[in-house]
Amino acid sequence: MELFSKKGKRNMKKIAIIGAGIGGLTAGIYLQNNGYQVTIFEKNDHPGGKMDSIRENGFKFDMGPTIVMMPDIYKKPFEDTNVNYEDYFTMKKINPFMDVVTNNQKIPLSSDLTDIAHEFEAFGENEMLGFLNYLADIYNKYLIAKKILFIAVFVARKIFLILKHYGMLIN
Repeated sequence: MELFSKKGKRNMKKIAIIGAGIGGLTAGIYLQNNGYQVTIFEKNDHPGGKMDSIRENGFKFDMGPTIVMMPDIYKKPFEDTNVNYEDYFTMKKINPFMDVVTNNQKIPLSSDLTDIAHEFEAFGENEMLGFLNYLADIYNKYLIAKKILFIAVFVARKIFLILKHYGMLIN
């Protein structure tokens, strides 16, 4: 799989990546951009990993994230390698983004808080208060996860640079 490279292919060190999920593809992008000849092996006939879906009997089941909450993370490898992500995929805001069915009633979920408030307040003011409390709790967890993710990326990048400096990466 050809990724992005700012260096010529002559005398490039070779590296293999197992799995064409989001992690394998991202690692491949950074490695190739740093002068490595990257080969990615995937057991399926298409990339995706946990971002895959199964289609059966007219239904679609997502194997991973249905909703992209942090689009900047998906865009970052492209920005870091001076490649326009829009040449490879399009992010589109869909509203409502899903329907929830409860007690045989379909409730459209919007990404607009005012629309959500209208839906929940139809069930009573306490329902909206409960939802806002849930949002506050989940947002706090999101901030914690975001910090951990950025720390992990920072540490992984430092380890890569140390290994590269000491010539310890695979030839």
